[in-house]
Amino acid sequence: MTRSIAGLAVMFIFGITAAAAAQSESKPVPIQVKAQSLAENVLGTGLIRSIAVTEGGATLLMRWEAATYRPQNKMESTRDQLFGEAELVTGSVMGGIRSISRIRFTMARKDGQVLATGVNIRGPGVSLTYDQILGGGVQQSAPPKVNDKPQTGGTSAAKD
Repeated sequence: MTRSIAGLAVMFIFGITAAAAAQSESKPVPIQVKAQSLAENVLGTGLIRSIAVTEGGATLLMRWEAATYRPQNKMESTRDQLFGEAELVTGSVMGGIRSISRIRFTMARKDGQVLATGVNIRGPGVSLTYDQILGGGVQQSAPPKVNDKPQTGGTSAAKD
């Protein structure tokens, strides 16, 4: 009797383990679905207009409705907000999907009018080209800071 109870317990444990393994082997989530989810975590639901994957999954093409655009804001403020939005959205996607090395994107108003187009390349960062309604021109991410001295332990990075 004790052996049969022990045998049932072992079978039960292996059954749970097998069920868990079967769940983890479910179909992989497509890159577009992951990218949309990551972008909507920043923008809000429903603002992604299109997503496509090219170059074997290394490049993502995106179009979204700019969440920060307000026609009543001054042009300089609008440009800064759009640039920040572009960095956050594309950075979130690239941080969550390591196989993507470049995102080409378009930001538009609710009516579809293009506000800016851009690219985020892993390493150099975002380059954004504004439409003429925002004065045209290009804005790029600041180059990454390079530390001359490696930081070692401690609680403050500003010790020098």
